[in-house]
Amino acid sequence: MYGLVDWLGPSQKCHDGQSMKKQGEMLFSCAIIYHHRPRDTTLDVAAERRMVQGVWWLLQDGAYNRSELDKALNEASYDDRNMGIVRMLLVAGADVTVAHEDRHIHTRVVGIHHDRIVVHRNGHTALHAAAASGSVEIARVLIAAGADVHAGDRHGWAVLHEASDYGHIGVVRLLLAAGAHVDQPTGYGWTALMNASRGRVDMVRLLIASGAQTNARTGEGWTALHEASEQGHAEVVRLLLAAGAEANATTTDGWPAHHLASSHGHVDVMRVLLAAGVNVNWARNDGRTALSEALNQHRTEMVDFLRSCGAE
Repeated sequence: MYGLVDWLGPSQKCHDGQSMKKQGEMLFSCAIIYHHRPRDTTLDVAAERRMVQGVWWLLQDGAYNRSELDKALNEASYDDRNMGIVRMLLVAGADVTVAHEDRHIHTRVVGIHHDRIVVHRNGHTALHAAAASGSVEIARVLIAAGADVHAGDRHGWAVLHEASDYGHIGVVRLLLAAGAHVDQPTGYGWTALMNASRGRVDMVRLLIASGAQTNARTGEGWTALHEASEQGHAEVVRLLLAAGAEANATTTDGWPAHHLASSHGHVDVMRVLLAAGVNVNWARNDGRTALSEALNQHRTEMVDFLRSCGAE
C-alpha cells in the first residue's frame, strides 16, 4: 500500500510530531459526528472536514464500501483545500460520475414576480461540487478522471450552471474548454448566460464570446435581457443588446424588459433600453405601460424620467 506521503502534496504531508494517538483522536471525532448525522459515514465526514490523515487511515483499513467512497469524493470536492483527499479517493477507486443528494437547499429567483424555485440539488456529482467551490484544480483532476462536463442534476442544473451561478469564471473557462455546451438549458430552460446576467459582467463577456445565445428563452419566455433588466445591471444590458439580444422580447405574460426595469426603478437600465429603440409607450395586453408600472410601484425618479422621454 502507499504511504501517506505518497498520496499528498508537500503542504499536506504527515509531520513527525503527529502521533498515532492524534490519528486515533481524529477518527474518533469522525465517529462521533457520524453518530449525530446518520446519513453520513465516517469516511465522508472525514473528507468534508479535511481530515487528511483520517481519510488515509480509513482507506488503508478498508473501512468503506463503494458507495461510501463515491459519496466521500463528492464531499471532498466542495473544498479546494482538499486536493490531497480527492486524489486519495480517486486512486482508491471513487467513481467521478456518481451523483448524490446534496443536503443543502438553495433558492433561486427565476422569472417575473420573483418566483422562487427551491432546488434540493438532488443528483449533484463531484464536478458540481468543485464548480460550486470554484476549485479549478479539483475540477481539472475530476475531468481528467472522466467526470461528465454535461452532467445535470434532477432539475437539469448542469455543472456550467453551478459555476456561472457562483461566479467562478476560471471553472467556466475550464468547462467550456473541456466541451461543455455553453447554452445547455435546465429542465425549465435556464442557461448559464441568464445566471451571469445578474451582474457578472466578465462572465457575460466570456459566455457571449463562447457563442452563448442571447435570445434563449425559458418556458415562460424569460431571457437574459429580462434578468439583467429586472436586476438593474445596465452594463450587462448593453453587452446583451450589442450581441444581438432582442430589446422588445416579451415573456409569455407579455412583459418586455423595459417594463421590468420600470417596475423596479432602474433608470440607468431604462436609458439603455430606450436608446436601443424600445417604445416608451408600448402597452401590454392588459393596457399597462412602463409609466403605469412606475406609478404603481411609486418609482418617483422613474416616473419623472419616463415623462421627460414622452411617456403618456
